[in-house]
Amino acid sequence: FDLPLSNFLGVETRAALKREAERSEIWTKICPITYGGEEDVIANRKCLAKYYAPPLIARHRSRYNVEIRLEIISGIYTTIITPTKGNVSENQNRVLMNLHGGGMRYGGRWGGQVESIPIAALGKIKVVSVDYRMAPEHTFPSASEDVATVYKALLKDYRPENIGIYGCSAGGRLTAQSLAWFQKEGLPMPGAVGMFCLAAHSVAG
Repeated sequence: FDLPLSNFLGVETRAALKREAERSEIWTKICPITYGGEEDVIANRKCLAKYYAPPLIARHRSRYNVEIRLEIISGIYTTIITPTKGNVSENQNRVLMNLHGGGMRYGGRWGGQVESIPIAALGKIKVVSVDYRMAPEHTFPSASEDVATVYKALLKDYRPENIGIYGCSAGGRLTAQSLAWFQKEGLPMPGAVGMFCLAAHSVAG
């Protein structure tokens, strides 16, 4: 069904939502998201990485001045996004961890960049996007273990209260799962948590 737009939305927001819907319609025809077997998921990932991600990341990079580099942290593939001019003084000893969305099946390699480039640039802070293991090749608690591994590595350089973790959609759910996993492993809690597009109660059970 078509969900009508809220009357509380402004003109700019309505225009942005319209543009996003039009873009979404185009790329979903090119790369239809299916939840079939492993072969289908891998094929969809390759299609998204080829057709959807590059123009979106290019648009972000044209708007925001950041530096992007790949880094393997304790065996986990991560993408490091930093503002070109460096962190502001109050963020010199702070870092954010991004857990990308994508239904726990998509978003690896590029999803974290999409979600982190604006945050790093506007917040003037370093962002470490974790390329955690995804389904269907991997199952719980693989992703939580990967997040914990990177978190423990960051704890060597940052105080826990100076580390923030955020994610949207599946990344929001993984954020909640990771906090529970940190408690199980006896790790200190991070100083800030952001769960967007999905609430913590969705991880129950």
